[in-house]
Amino acid sequence: MTDLCLNSVDVLTGLDKIKICVAYEKADGTRITRMPATLKELGECQPVYEELDGWTDDISGARSLDDLPAAPRRYVERIQELVGVNLLTFGVGPERDQTVVLDDVWG
Repeated sequence: MTDLCLNSVDVLTGLDKIKICVAYEKADGTRITRMPATLKELGECQPVYEELDGWTDDISGARSLDDLPAAPRRYVERIQELVGVNLLTFGVGPERDQTVVLDDVWG
């Protein structure tokens, strides 16, 4: 993966806490940080979550990362940190102008 586009951040509005799966723990206690390769392996794992604060603010008017309140901004930044690639866009609603372009996707 070279870049990330994060859609539908707005649908998380209203949640008290937001869980992000950061690893999987196998039955033997081994922790893996990749998606299990098979359904059988996945069935033998428990997800390990990182919990972030949710938000109630309406973010649908955001047109930049700086427009986001602290909690949704932290969520977007944390996803980028965990994935380890450049975040190109994030969505705060269904309309075209609600896709916030951080880096020129089409250039």
